[in-house]
Amino acid sequence: NIFQDILHRDTFVKSFLEQVFQLKPNLSLRSTFLAQFLLILHRKALTLIKYIEDDTQKGKKVFKSLRSLKTDLDLTVEGDLNIIMALAEKIKPGLHSFIFGRPYHISVQERDMLMTF
Repeated sequence: NIFQDILHRDTFVKSFLEQVFQLKPNLSLRSTFLAQFLLILHRKALTLIKYIEDDTQKGKKVFKSLRSLKTDLDLTVEGDLNIIMALAEKIKPGLHSFIFGRPYHISVQERDMLMTF
């Protein structure tokens, strides 16, 4: 099931939802606000990709510090990192396994398997 509760907290979606519901229920205004939010997420994903490319000299070196990446890009909240990492993986497939050493779909499968116990 694609829609399931997650254990990680996030600030991006929470603040977006709070802000969007403060707007008047005008479809045009809300859809413009949503488009802007998606552009911000996309920009953050591109920034993450560029950060990793620069840090690893475009994959020639091993990625060293996830902690530095989180701090430098203000992705210390686990849910925020997951959102941006998912978008970055969509833009540049294989990025997740390059950083974490295993394919994203396998780690999701492992999590799902553990959740059944």
